[in-house]
Amino acid sequence: MTKDILAALAVFHLDTPDAPWAAIKERLSFVALNALSLAHTDASLSAYESIYGDLQENLSLATAHMPLSLDRHRGTIGAQRILEASLKRLKGDSKDLVDIVDSLDGIVGSGPAQSLKATQEALHWDDLYPVYLKEKAGDIKQATLDGYESNYKQVSEALEVVGVTNLRVHTRSDLIAMRDELLESRKASTVNNLITQFTSVMTWAVDNDYIAKAYTSKLKLAKGAESSRIPFERSQVETLMAHAETLPTDSWERWGLSLLAVTGARAREITQLNTKDIQEIEGFTCVSIREEAEGQSVKNKYSVRVVPLVDGALGFDLEAFKAALAGPKPPLPTYHEVNNIQARKKLGAVLKEVLPNKSEHQTLHSLRHHMASSFKTKGVPVAYAQALLGHSTGTLAYDTYGGTSIPVASLAGVIEGALKAA
Repeated sequence: MTKDILAALAVFHLDTPDAPWAAIKERLSFVALNALSLAHTDASLSAYESIYGDLQENLSLATAHMPLSLDRHRGTIGAQRILEASLKRLKGDSKDLVDIVDSLDGIVGSGPAQSLKATQEALHWDDLYPVYLKEKAGDIKQATLDGYESNYKQVSEALEVVGVTNLRVHTRSDLIAMRDELLESRKASTVNNLITQFTSVMTWAVDNDYIAKAYTSKLKLAKGAESSRIPFERSQVETLMAHAETLPTDSWERWGLSLLAVTGARAREITQLNTKDIQEIEGFTCVSIREEAEGQSVKNKYSVRVVPLVDGALGFDLEAFKAALAGPKPPLPTYHEVNNIQARKKLGAVLKEVLPNKSEHQTLHSLRHHMASSFKTKGVPVAYAQALLGHSTGTLAYDTYGGTSIPVASLAGVIEGALKAA
């Protein structure tokens, strides 16, 4: 990769591997406006024609040779549209560049004059909701619009995790998966509010011919219902663990799946771990789930806990895990330049690959449900189960004073008993 290619990417904020689409899009808009507003002499017309041409060539090389993310590929397409329009402006035709500056709707289509309605193009949520907000801007206060945008970004993260990149071909299963992903770290009432706002945009999109159908009917959770997700069967979990054992010991995917299975933790809690979160406590190797490092978050105060790792549980190899942690590149996503969202998306894809016949209601979170149902089957006292899963007991005295009083050895015994072969 040459310095010229890196410089071309940097012009459009595409040199950062995990650059979010919102930031890339903002930079595209800035570059387009700058290209439109520049004053030129005869000499600079020639110079900028060469500059734009060089940028086009280097972006093409980057697209051909580099492992760009989906958003960065989308950004290079937008950048090429801007450069093409900028060259036209140098020849006295500014229409395409004006169209881009006025609205970025067509920036990833086959030309700036096209809108998001172009049926041959994929429609990403991050492209759709800004158009909706722009239309509503005259009717809704800015503070309200800002609140909507914040909620839409949460929906965007959930859609990315479950792999929904084209709303034109989304399915009911896609939206159920999105809802379940939102439930990972939110109350049912909060998720229902997000779904309400998501549904408003999707209904508007159907009414305005952006998509043919929105599978949002009865997507909200019924009162008192936490989720339609169902646990994995023990045989399914054993299949996943057997697959994990075939992966290299330095693979974060191997230990990501294994830790989800033997701890009952939420996917977000496992994919945000670092080596300092694997601790020796009372003679047991434990996963410490907490908010210590930048980017770590937990659902609520009850989620902060330690979960002992039991050697042999579902075939879990504790010594191999500890040895891998001591290696030069620990097998956790953060040490492999994989962020929390990307890690959950990857592990979700592994589930589909290893268990192709699983129910649409079975997700990564179903591993947590498997642990909970295993506790119930073995008659584990509620206080122990809730201490391991990070749930509130609903009992003020216990929640206030008892949450940390259970010995780690007792918690390890609970897990060992629940995960023994039936």
